[in-house]
Amino acid sequence: MNLKSLITVAAVATAGAALAAYESPVKLCQIKVETASTNAIIALPLVNVGSTTVNPTNYVLTAGLTDGDILYASYGKGKAGWRVANGQWSGTPVIQGTNQSAPSDTLPRGTGVWLKRQSKTAPVYLYGQIATDAVTSVAAVNGFTMMGNPKTTSILINEITWTTYPTVGDEIEVLNDATAYGATTYVWHAPSDSDTPCWCTETLDTVNWTFTYTRADKTFQPGEGFWYKNTSSSVTPTINWGTGE
Repeated sequence: MNLKSLITVAAVATAGAALAAYESPVKLCQIKVETASTNAIIALPLVNVGSTTVNPTNYVLTAGLTDGDILYASYGKGKAGWRVANGQWSGTPVIQGTNQSAPSDTLPRGTGVWLKRQSKTAPVYLYGQIATDAVTSVAAVNGFTMMGNPKTTSILINEITWTTYPTVGDEIEVLNDATAYGATTYVWHAPSDSDTPCWCTETLDTVNWTFTYTRADKTFQPGEGFWYKNTSSSVTPTINWGTGE
């Protein structure tokens, strides 16, 4: 995903009971997310106005989306989310698969949501309040977890800090930069010129059938998310996003 920087930041006076507990001014922000795929993992760098949490249907604007597009907030044996209907997020959740409950209407920053569109790759707009509270650490359970940059500043993939480090072979998959094979993949592995594991790109030598690993320079912009593939059943990698906006 080629995610443009913040395009609107405004300070507005606190007004109404919903904002009574917050100091004035409140910083409002709109982020424009440009995607190269009909599938996109959207990060949650802002919070709803007058809140410290995120309700995705009040956060991801339907401008640029079409009826039938779905925003999945959970993924496992089934999927649950919301569908665009008549230009708005439907109040009736989409629940697919067995043993799947309705999606949570509040999500923590640092997690991500999966936007699955019918066809368009028009920009996606996020709107909310710039958060100043600490970001909750996010753990990657066995299998796939939706995560994303929870801040209003960019971060390099190898500058992400970890409370519990990944296992060699774990992957970060960026649907937003989708190639013909479905995603751009970064692998936790030691580069070919080093013994220290980091996030790498993987290149196959089709003559000798060996892999070359190169330290990745991927930058995650605000609002840019990804799938985390945890290949271990005994290790739970945990990102520590730190504090601040």
